[in-house]
Amino acid sequence: MPVFGVAVDPAPRRDARPTVLLIGPDLKQEAQANALLSLHASLTYRIVVLTDGRSKQSWTERFGHEVSIFHYSELVPAAMASLADLALVFVPPTSSYRSQALLANLAVSGVPLVDCSPGWLHLDYAAPMLQGPPDLTAVAGFLAGEIMSSLDVIGRQASLSKFVSSLAGGEALEAIKRLDTESQLGCGAAQGPASTAGKKEPQNPSIVFVPTNGVGLGHAQRCSLIATELKKNGSRPVFAAFPSCLRMLRSYGFDTMPLVSRSTWHKHEYANDLVNYLRLNRVTAESQTLVFDGGYIFDSIYRSIVENGLNGVWIRRGLWQEGQSNGIALDREKAFRRVIVPTEAFEELNSSYSHGGHVHFVGPIVQTVPLTKRRRKSIRAELATRFGRDFKHLVVTMLGGGLAAGRSAQIAAICAMMAERTDTLHLVVVWPNATVEAGAYAWPNTRIVKTHHANALVLASDLFISAAGYNSYHEALYGRIPTIFMAQMSVFMDDQRRRAMAAVERGLADIVEPHEMHALRAKLADHLDGSRSQDVRGLLSELELPEPGTAQAARLIEEICNDH
Repeated sequence: MPVFGVAVDPAPRRDARPTVLLIGPDLKQEAQANALLSLHASLTYRIVVLTDGRSKQSWTERFGHEVSIFHYSELVPAAMASLADLALVFVPPTSSYRSQALLANLAVSGVPLVDCSPGWLHLDYAAPMLQGPPDLTAVAGFLAGEIMSSLDVIGRQASLSKFVSSLAGGEALEAIKRLDTESQLGCGAAQGPASTAGKKEPQNPSIVFVPTNGVGLGHAQRCSLIATELKKNGSRPVFAAFPSCLRMLRSYGFDTMPLVSRSTWHKHEYANDLVNYLRLNRVTAESQTLVFDGGYIFDSIYRSIVENGLNGVWIRRGLWQEGQSNGIALDREKAFRRVIVPTEAFEELNSSYSHGGHVHFVGPIVQTVPLTKRRRKSIRAELATRFGRDFKHLVVTMLGGGLAAGRSAQIAAICAMMAERTDTLHLVVVWPNATVEAGAYAWPNTRIVKTHHANALVLASDLFISAAGYNSYHEALYGRIPTIFMAQMSVFMDDQRRRAMAAVERGLADIVEPHEMHALRAKLADHLDGSRSQDVRGLLSELELPEPGTAQAARLIEEICNDH
């Protein structure tokens, strides 16, 4: 049950505009809907709406997610109250404890309350509330008066009233916090009562990165590039990550707390996310910023940001498949102060899924490791020594796999073709935690390499056979490597085929459809025996690519950390 009458600090805001919370406005009538859209367009204030689930669904189906709309049970009342600088109440008094707790929390937090209900029935028990218009069409004129310029004065006067004093029921919450703090210290009364009000902010708060565990480790790899840039600038990035990512992130020198993956052993499908919510609460205790990289925003991420008043940053890769349903993710975007969109190398692949000053597009976030001719020759010599055989051609295959689809059949077909080429060393590169079919180790001329550091091998190769995921695609382009793409496609993935075709249509790469493996043999011959690789390298060397966006993404994160 929500704690009643809790004074909360304001949550971080996207910009300097005060936030106006509209509680229960009429969203069904056309005139009211148009009035809300007009209010949303204001440059003076930001609108947030609280309504019932059905009204929210109807609104988003008609107008999308541009207006920030919450349903009543989406957030606990204390978190909801932290979002508002002014609240207009359009619903009459109710017996709902949750609604009463929200109004009490708003009142004791010094947020001015305006009764816009039919008949102004809230004024019968809450004298400090102002009287406002019950019609949304009149709200703009009402706010344009002295209300917005006098929020502090109105809130201060209301907080001194007997009505607000009678609502201060947050003592139970403070007692719980004291007990929790004492249990963490392990010292109890010896430390004296711990008050959250007197808690000092850490001198150099950490920035918590949470990459989702997608098809591979691409999300974690992208986060590690940005975190490395932040570390250079004196920030303190840490990670909360799923088990598949831990080894890689720790090898890069980042403190990492493990999250819990979903398992068939869990009784409920949300069980792991509930544990992760508790773990994120711990790891963000000394943080002001949480950076999430992923397509689906988990409850644990969403609630941790809003309930703990964190600066939320969403790194949102684009190129969603046509018809893909991402409504929940876009709806939860309202929890983030900043959305960073790593763009694609080619402009036709970039799309805007949401708009506003909080959305920032940066160049491709890609690992660019310059490799000199001398170092390239050295790597190839080391490989020849390690595997006990000389070679003329080096081919690297990285097809991914993970949750999307097994690539064993395709890898076996490639290995069979490579078995005929005695002048070629073929490396199948996979993540260290990947499962590889036992038969893959038996193919002549093929070696299995498990590593997190594949980039140097790719740069040293003569030909790269790759999926068209965001990271591997851009590493191939920026590394100027002749590549044959084999796009992975699944309902929850980005549009790899469209990405691959953007390079193919420019003559910068080739593509083999997963169901047309017979076409690969001819393309291998074109690259390794013909002049195709040389032609592609020539085109790639002349290609002008966007400036990588890693440093820019780091600066955008630093900005909101500094103005917290």
